[in-house]
Amino acid sequence: MEGAATWAITGITTLTAILGVVFAWPSFSDWHRQRRTEAEPVHNFESTSALAMMQARQTIRVGCIPFPPLISYSRSAGGAAGLYATAFDDIGVRNGLTIEYVPVRNDDAMRQLNEGKIDVVACLLETPERARNASFTARIHQMAICGVVRRDSTKIKTRADLRRADVRAIVVEGEIGAEVARTHLGMSADNGRLQEIVTNDVSSIFAQVMSRHADVAITDGVTCADYLSGNEDAQDLLMIRFMEDPLWLVPCGLMIKHEVDDSLSLWLDEQVRVSLRAPLAEAANLALLDRYRNLLREM
Repeated sequence: MEGAATWAITGITTLTAILGVVFAWPSFSDWHRQRRTEAEPVHNFESTSALAMMQARQTIRVGCIPFPPLISYSRSAGGAAGLYATAFDDIGVRNGLTIEYVPVRNDDAMRQLNEGKIDVVACLLETPERARNASFTARIHQMAICGVVRRDSTKIKTRADLRRADVRAIVVEGEIGAEVARTHLGMSADNGRLQEIVTNDVSSIFAQVMSRHADVAITDGVTCADYLSGNEDAQDLLMIRFMEDPLWLVPCGLMIKHEVDDSLSLWLDEQVRVSLRAPLAEAANLALLDRYRNLLREM
């Protein structure tokens, strides 16, 4: 009898233990899953650096602002040209990366960058307005901001004249001239002193001065000089003001998204500088500095 009782008690104890494990298993499973989650790091794609993602993709998507001779894009030619295109082509070869050039406008570059459609914009002038929304790197040059006026105009001879109530300026929306006119000269559409147009061809603003629809066209000096050198008819009618004493000297570089870390910024800065030290690129850069003396300067 005692043996039978002992066996009965043992059986009941064993059954109770088994049932306890069965009913407790969900809680144990939840606890184990939580422990494993805490122990194993979760891969957060948002925290992956822009440089790491770009290198994993093996492609740099370069947004091309129409800014010859620094960079330009031609659909008919099927690619980019200019000093920064030379640099990026070299970066691609040295790092085994494909360079994908994407044409972008001044007024649309920030949106495409922030939406992840491009990795970098080459090249843009670093203004306070742009720097609030993006980061800049590889600042190689400074650009002089000037004005183009009619030769027969007596309105604009000094900077102070640009603040006159009867002076009308024309600029391209999203381009450096627009920021200078609004921020530094107090011009706006509201006070009738500023007209902004949307275009890929910044030089189109000069025709408005020639036809007397505007008193001054404000933009970078390189664009001003290229327009006049390429249009003999305009040379007799138009001239550049503020070449030696620019309205603004603005750093020029690559624009990228704001980063949690600065790995992409540092990498691009180093890579561009290495590429521009190559003999052909270095010679091209020196030729540009000589051609656009006072208008394009090294940082």
